[in-house]
Amino acid sequence: MISTENNLHEILMELSEYVTDVDAELSRRAIRAIGNIAMRLPNVSSNIIRQLLDFLRLNSDYTITETLITMKDILRKYSQHVNDILGTIETIIDKVQDPDGKAAVIWMMGEFGEMIPQAPYILEDFIKNLKDIQSPSITYALLTASVKLFLKRAPEMQAMLGSLFQQIFNESDNPDLKDRAGFYYKILRNPQLAHEIINVEKGVISDFSEESRASAIEEIC
Repeated sequence: MISTENNLHEILMELSEYVTDVDAELSRRAIRAIGNIAMRLPNVSSNIIRQLLDFLRLNSDYTITETLITMKDILRKYSQHVNDILGTIETIIDKVQDPDGKAAVIWMMGEFGEMIPQAPYILEDFIKNLKDIQSPSITYALLTASVKLFLKRAPEMQAMLGSLFQQIFNESDNPDLKDRAGFYYKILRNPQLAHEIINVEKGVISDFSEESRASAIEEIC
């Protein structure tokens, strides 16, 4: 909250030291703070993204996971930086072990998969191993991302999306997941309408709840 363009360098240096701390929670909070600075100061977002990309090279599962989640949030606001991020994501995807980190990568494949040549085949690996996926966050992300990418790259996605629907309808014991899959399955009967609803352009994030909610401000103070 006290960061500005003038003191950014010093604050980033400080937070980056915490990222490599042996305390996993401190590392996560530092990465989260760096991401929040990027959200608040759009003019420095490029510099912060470069810093985050360096964190992906660290040999730490929790660091990689939190960095991917932070990058996903940054791309939700600054989609123009997608080319700076996606090339690196493809190279580290095999290192991602945490379910939340995998869900963040899957979200990127669905949201920007038209720009990633291997995106359908990255999702296909998850679909083939759906029975072994224990995390609901991964399964939900995979369903939505697969539908989004199908609407952009139908020839490559058609067979694997069909396989995903079949597995969910026939083998899943999660009624909410089946309902969501059923909604997607029905709306895809009209691909143009589905595209307008599912791949609709998102509004720009302009503010943050911690800056506008009195109770949150009081708790922070």
